[in-house]
Amino acid sequence: MEYKVVLCLLFLVIAAYAEDKEEKVNAASFLTKYGYLSLSRSGNHDAKAAIKRYQKFMHLEQTGELDETTVTEMKKPRCGNADVDESGDRIRRYKTGSKWPRTSLTYRFLNRAADLDHGTVQSTIRAAFGHWSSVTPLKFTETSSGRSDFTIGFYRRSHGDNSAFDGRGRVLAHAYFPSNGRIHFDEDETWGTGGRGTDLLWVAVHEIGHAIGLHHSDVRGTIMWPSYGGYKPNIQLHSDDIRGIQSLYGGGGGGGGGGSCSDKDRRCPGWTRYCRSNNYVKNNCKRTCRLC
Repeated sequence: MEYKVVLCLLFLVIAAYAEDKEEKVNAASFLTKYGYLSLSRSGNHDAKAAIKRYQKFMHLEQTGELDETTVTEMKKPRCGNADVDESGDRIRRYKTGSKWPRTSLTYRFLNRAADLDHGTVQSTIRAAFGHWSSVTPLKFTETSSGRSDFTIGFYRRSHGDNSAFDGRGRVLAHAYFPSNGRIHFDEDETWGTGGRGTDLLWVAVHEIGHAIGLHHSDVRGTIMWPSYGGYKPNIQLHSDDIRGIQSLYGGGGGGGGGGSCSDKDRRCPGWTRYCRSNNYVKNNCKRTCRLC
């Protein structure tokens, strides 16, 4: 009964914003799905406060109302994982969850995507894992049979995990934290590479971030930002992504998040105490200061 009351109140707020039914969004379901509104957490039942929490996370004006900018942001394609954790905390910068107890991990495909040949999917997923292995000690190996740490699949609508996809747009994919290992992509999307369709590489790097222990970040421009970042010809991990994953597993790999990561001055290892205060060190000691 309480849930129905909250739903009704939110729909009234929505109706006040948009009379056109096509413009209405199911704000109650949205805010609940992504952790901003909960009937089980004390003090987290207020619709206006929930909207403000969402607006703050997404760097929008905190009006507490479903204004045009907020509704537009809600309608953007995004990851299906929550932005706010079960405790009701807003995630500030990177936030980590559980971690894998070992660094050598395997993955396998449970099915094939309809839009791309399997070789392209394999190379794209391999590259996505590579972004994370380049800045950590983690090593990922594809296997074609038997047990694996990660399983990767493309599914439509309800697919047996109580997190049904919603057709084209909105939720693109979701993943489960360690040591579950499931990574699911919405087969109703038009997956592509190189600027065609929904960029599989960007979404895969994001979802793998969840699968190895990262929550969403409220830093715009990070891989772990909740909304789809779109195709980028030279995708890079943000320094916030790197700090987050290295807080779980430490540094290692080739160091670069998909690109080059190096110090320009051989004295950099002795200057770590200046990483935050000295511009020369910031610009020339990116690897030592973990800024790439």
